[in-house]
Amino acid sequence: MCGVAARAGVGKSFLLASIAHNLAAGGVGVGVLSLEMPGVEWAERQVAIGLDVAQERVEEMARARELGTAAVPVLERMRHTLWIDEHVRLGDIPAVCQLFRERLGKVPLRALLVDYLGLLGVIGKDAYERASALGRELKNLAK
Repeated sequence: MCGVAARAGVGKSFLLASIAHNLAAGGVGVGVLSLEMPGVEWAERQVAIGLDVAQERVEEMARARELGTAAVPVLERMRHTLWIDEHVRLGDIPAVCQLFRERLGKVPLRALLVDYLGLLGVIGKDAYERASALGRELKNLAK
């Protein structure tokens, strides 16, 4: 289990997408909970990382109808990466992992990436209690 914390706009989501890209090279299953960014934006970022271009270039390629062919190697690499961009509560994670496992079939789920923990629904009267519950429960899930 690893957590990354930083101010907004410094690249945490990009780092997570880069981690997903590198995990995918190993052919293992990766689940992504994109609670902040819509799935379409996550996919665009993932393609940009895979093609080693700026996200704006991916948009240009899409408008020019060049993206389909260019994205094939990225899509092939990411074939065992699944994501959800809907609201998820902490208590939903076991069911989400089971859903990912079912969809992956024989490919083992080896990583669950959450972007970002602040949107993972958890009960607590203050930030300290919520952060403690998140840490404790995620560690239990990881075990």
